[in-house]
Amino acid sequence: MRQATTLFLQIVRKMPNSMIQNAIDASDADLRSRVFHGRLHFHTLLLGHLRGVRSLRHLVELWDGLPDLRSSLGMSAIARSTLADANQSRGHEFFRSLMAQVLAASHRAADRLPRKFKRLCYALDSTSLELCAELHEWARVSDGRSAIKVHALLRGGVALPEMTVIGDGAAHDVKVAKQMALPSGAILLIDRAYVDAKFFATLNDRGTVFVTRLKRKMKYAVIKRRPVAKNANGVTSDQEITLTGAGAEVYGARPLRRVRYRDPETGDILVFLTNDLRLAARTVARLYKQRWEVELFFKWIKQNLKVLDFWGRSKNAILIQLWVALLAYALVSWIHLAFHTSWTRLRTWRFVQDQLLRAVEPQFWKPELHAPK
Repeated sequence: MRQATTLFLQIVRKMPNSMIQNAIDASDADLRSRVFHGRLHFHTLLLGHLRGVRSLRHLVELWDGLPDLRSSLGMSAIARSTLADANQSRGHEFFRSLMAQVLAASHRAADRLPRKFKRLCYALDSTSLELCAELHEWARVSDGRSAIKVHALLRGGVALPEMTVIGDGAAHDVKVAKQMALPSGAILLIDRAYVDAKFFATLNDRGTVFVTRLKRKMKYAVIKRRPVAKNANGVTSDQEITLTGAGAEVYGARPLRRVRYRDPETGDILVFLTNDLRLAARTVARLYKQRWEVELFFKWIKQNLKVLDFWGRSKNAILIQLWVALLAYALVSWIHLAFHTSWTRLRTWRFVQDQLLRAVEPQFWKPELHAPK
């Protein structure tokens, strides 16, 4: 009979050696390391995120009290200085690569779930993480304020990031979006921060459907009024338009549609903009409502992961912490999706936190993580 081991040990053992080795090779993570290798560094920080530790000292004390777990993972006692040095010197690219592989496994699990729309639907947005201006001069965005931004392209329906960019806190959202390799042929849900004629033209030419809110000062001319059914469930007008302002020359004659919608519950008037002429007007409104998932994603990670209080001061240390936080989210998402549980992701997260250092029967696990070939 197989002996039960801690849930944490079973989680990290589900990650094949090839997955971690791929990340090490891609980033030269162990090039200058003799003892505290990338694998051990990852295990150390992952436990810190899953347990919600407050500081590196707290993390070291946690590991000091787990000699059996250290022995199972081939780890010796960890000094705070060793961990701090590793956060300073080991490139954050190792953790980003590892996070991407685990996230890919989560997406494969999500591919087996039914979808509301034939096209994949994504929501793009960003959130700012405030830093202490006196301690993080490298992240200064204005007098007395330092911050970094996390930009996420979230897959709708499963709340999984397809793409994540961590960068300058002062960078405008649409500027970053133009540099991202956004998927073609999908549906992209964006807020008014991304309203830009050149960006819209690029999306349209890629075959991407975008749905956003119309800016109040945006100039346009109505070229066709589409009929609206009496039972349109809040839709008050549906028009095909052309831009007449500064973006007219850039966007040209590409299709553009304005849908005016009155929320039956709140009475709020919302005006949507899309380049799809075939969707039902009510569907346009429903799609934009799904954009709220990315807001909930940012709220979730801020409430449950260590992304507001940082364990280091350098840019590299903070990026490492953020990538491992997103990796922890990807791991819990994989558990949540692969087990086809009826639990919410939050309940799965709380279960993992509660059982993390407790013995769990091996038959609890069925699916496997796999490194990409």
